[in-house]
Amino acid sequence: MNRTVEATHVSDYEIHEYVRKTATVEVLFGLSSKNCAGMGICRIDKLDFLDIQMNTGHKCRSVIARMILTKQQSVRLHIPATKICQKRMNGLFMGDELMVRETFRIPSDLAYDWGLKGHYVPAGHYPLVRTESWVIIAFSCFS
Repeated sequence: MNRTVEATHVSDYEIHEYVRKTATVEVLFGLSSKNCAGMGICRIDKLDFLDIQMNTGHKCRSVIARMILTKQQSVRLHIPATKICQKRMNGLFMGDELMVRETFRIPSDLAYDWGLKGHYVPAGHYPLVRTESWVIIAFSCFS
């Protein structure tokens, strides 16, 4: 089995308990106003099966993750902790919330398929949980 797929696997328990839909995505770090340079989330792109097989992320530039729509209609981003470089882990994913400095986009086709009200995550503060294996961010509002 491909290492990337293993790293982004969501357990059967998670799927049964709260997951409605999932997608494999690439999270590109940076700020959109700085051409995806700097500290933040620039955008999220949906990956298809072929993309997943060929793309392992770029450690400090991007990471492959799972985007999950919960039964409560919130979106969670599950990022494998081992795939995030130390610079991003210490600068972006510290504490119990993610500060989004600039609005960023999620794939519009995914937002449409999932029935979200928009495909942009506005600037703001979002709950963040760090475990040994995962960084999990919950997004609840879209524009």
